[in-house]
Amino acid sequence: MFEYKQMGIMLGILGFSLIAYKMYSNLYKAQRTESLIKRFTKHRNSRLIILKKGKRSYISISEAAKICAILRRTHADKRIDIILDTFGGKLSAIEMICKSLIHHKGEINVFIPRYAFSGGTIIALLADNIYLGKNAYIGPTDPQLFFPAVSILRALNTNESNHDLTIIYGDMAEKAILRTEKLLQQILNKNYSNHVAKQIIHDLNSGQYEHSQVLDYNDLKDYGLHIHNAVPNVIYKIMGYFN
Repeated sequence: MFEYKQMGIMLGILGFSLIAYKMYSNLYKAQRTESLIKRFTKHRNSRLIILKKGKRSYISISEAAKICAILRRTHADKRIDIILDTFGGKLSAIEMICKSLIHHKGEINVFIPRYAFSGGTIIALLADNIYLGKNAYIGPTDPQLFFPAVSILRALNTNESNHDLTIIYGDMAEKAILRTEKLLQQILNKNYSNHVAKQIIHDLNSGQYEHSQVLDYNDLKDYGLHIHNAVPNVIYKIMGYFN
């Protein structure tokens, strides 16, 4: 009986030690990340916004509202640096973020260490400078409903006999495409000529690419975008603490 009690005590001590170690480890990571961010923003005299979302998590309206609040509290001429690591999000959320950034007078830079797909690509295209890491990617911006909006319209236009539901989906798809095109036109006109904007919208938003297509620096460099094939090492360090 005594041995069992001793074993129970030892297991309790071990469990407590593991919990304490995890708490200390998380605290250390948080302090280290905060220190890196402070050094980065002080060196660049910027406000840093980090948009990191996992595979099954997307930028939401509430998160967009938080970013809009940060931008409201930021001086109009302050440089904004954004780290994007996202699969995208609700179009309404992307619109909120982009419309807030469009009115910001200071320089806007986007750093993409791994990927910024769909709505993340739209945010990236608004930046004065896009820093795309080696082996990092963006993707097409065509809106997705139950199926790709462009594909719904094509099905509607090639089939003479359509169910009411297909017609409804077609109407939704057409509105989503026009809405995304309008947003892209607004953000691209900020830094690029009409010719560049039209080419980007045609290639990324018209269904030329499958939505899951990945595009790297070599795919994008000839568009005339302000894109750089490098991300500072400190960005990878900062993001490393979020994994």
